[in-house]
Amino acid sequence: MIKKILLTLSIIILFGCKREEIIIKKDLNYNRSLYSWYFKNVLNDLDKFNTFIEGNKINRVYQKVSDTYLEKDDKETEKFIKDLNDKKIEVYYLDGEPSWGEEDGYKSIIEVIDKVLEFNSTHNSKFNGLLLDIEPYTSEKIEHFEDEHFEIYLKQIKKVYSYSKDKNIKILLAIPSWFDKENFDMFKELIKNCDGISVMNYDINNTVENIKNEYEYAYKYDKFIETIYEIGFEKDYTFNSGFTSCTLTGLNDLYMRDANVPEGVTEIGRNAFYHAYTRFINLPTTLKHVDSGAFDETYDVLRITIN
Repeated sequence: MIKKILLTLSIIILFGCKREEIIIKKDLNYNRSLYSWYFKNVLNDLDKFNTFIEGNKINRVYQKVSDTYLEKDDKETEKFIKDLNDKKIEVYYLDGEPSWGEEDGYKSIIEVIDKVLEFNSTHNSKFNGLLLDIEPYTSEKIEHFEDEHFEIYLKQIKKVYSYSKDKNIKILLAIPSWFDKENFDMFKELIKNCDGISVMNYDINNTVENIKNEYEYAYKYDKFIETIYEIGFEKDYTFNSGFTSCTLTGLNDLYMRDANVPEGVTEIGRNAFYHAYTRFINLPTTLKHVDSGAFDETYDVLRITIN
């Protein structure tokens, strides 16, 4: 109760009373998600994966899954989803390529949606939807991302969202925190044409300021919103470098920024907290070695303790 009161006071200062009511109404306080890109490595080390999930109170997983694990007779993916669902954790299919934001890129996205729909139709445990991490501005074909590129990307998303609504499956978008500055009208249209946004918000000096518009229009259009910061794990804390980055999402993390490295971890590698907004880091008693570069580009840390 005390924690919730403190959080509420912080929101009043930053956003005003009305925003405090909005956040509680939309239940954004304690959402925490995880981007996980290498499914085979996760399956090879499920104990470590589950320890991380539980230790960091994750309630949504974005999981990249190769076609092999989407086949009709596949049991591993279904069990993976069921086990997480049993813990009240949602699972979204994670995928994305810069080319999907180019002309006719929507066709490739629809192919992926159809694969997920086929899986869902043949298995009891299903993906809740898809998270598309497209990042068209990273394409080798684009030297400078401009309005013409944004317009093409938006056109693909509109077609995809129309298709997903017909098929009754949710579409979330990973977007950078600067789209509103690139073209405000197209930024608003983008938010309209998805079920939610996951904002890549890595500027640790302006964490709240950077999502003001995203928050405003996500609420206006009744869309899900979360803000991302990255923790990349190396060596013993990576599941063989396959379980990576963009962890601990959710508006609450802007205020209650702590990272709890679970017991059992013995080594933390270089850039383990790269891009992290973390203020308080709790290390396990099992820790034996910390790389000298573990906290590179981690500027907000106030305290590091051993549990």
